[in-house]
Formats: sequence, C-alpha cells, structure tokens
Amino acid sequence: MTKLEEKKEPKTCPVQSIKDHLAKLFGVPDKLLKTDVIHVYGNKYRVNVWVRTGDGMVPQGRIAHSYFVSVGKSRIHIQG
Repeated sequence: MTKLEEKKEPKTCPVQSIKDHLAKLFGVPDKLLKTDVIHVYGNKYRVNVWVRTGDGMVPQGRIAHSYFVSVGKSRIHIQG
C-alpha cells in the first residue's frame, strides 16, 4: 500500500460538543430557531445562535449571539 492509498483516520467533528458546552454555559435562549457551528480554520469555529422574530407564517430569525470558539483536546475556549 502506498502513501496515497493509506486510509486516514476520520477527524472528529466537535459540533455537538460545542453546542452542548454553550448551552450549559449560557442556557438556551427563548424562541431558539437554530445554532450554526461553522468551521473557520484549524481548530477555530464561528457559532451563531439564531432566535425567531415575529409570529408570521414564515419563520424569520436573527442572530442573537455570535461566538468565536477554539477547540482543544479537552476544552472548548470562547474567544473574546
């Protein structure tokens, strides 16, 4: 087997861990629509917490909170 044929170990995706950690620290906002965790580079992620606005038939939302997060082996650090 050549180097190109070697199978690489899949990298774990910490998306759910990040969501759980932020919910534990800050709680879940009223009218939560969704939480986006976007990989930026390396071990850095942008987290956007969306909440519902209005009561219309079409769901609308806005970003209520936004965090820049770095993930280490045993911790999640929220950047200022």
